[in-house]
Amino acid sequence: MTSRGQESYVVTWSDNESAEKNEPRSFIRLESPEGAALLSLPKNHVQEFLEQSQKLVAFGSEHEYIADQLDGLEAQLGRLMRFPGRASD
Repeated sequence: MTSRGQESYVVTWSDNESAEKNEPRSFIRLESPEGAALLSLPKNHVQEFLEQSQKLVAFGSEHEYIADQLDGLEAQLGRLMRFPGRASD
């Protein structure tokens, strides 16, 4: 999977023939103007995490769980932009 933001870049892939312990791995590469990072995890850990996550929140319904939190975060960021250092006002 590849996703591009305005100035950021995220790529994910799996390697079933990893040299490390012959264990399949999943990789996430993050890039931005400030730097880059490569994350590597056992593929079965990623699969387990995704399966457990889907049991809690079905694909496509994420907005039902985070919309209120995002609205609150957006409001707080707006206050910070108007009055730096006074997010709780």
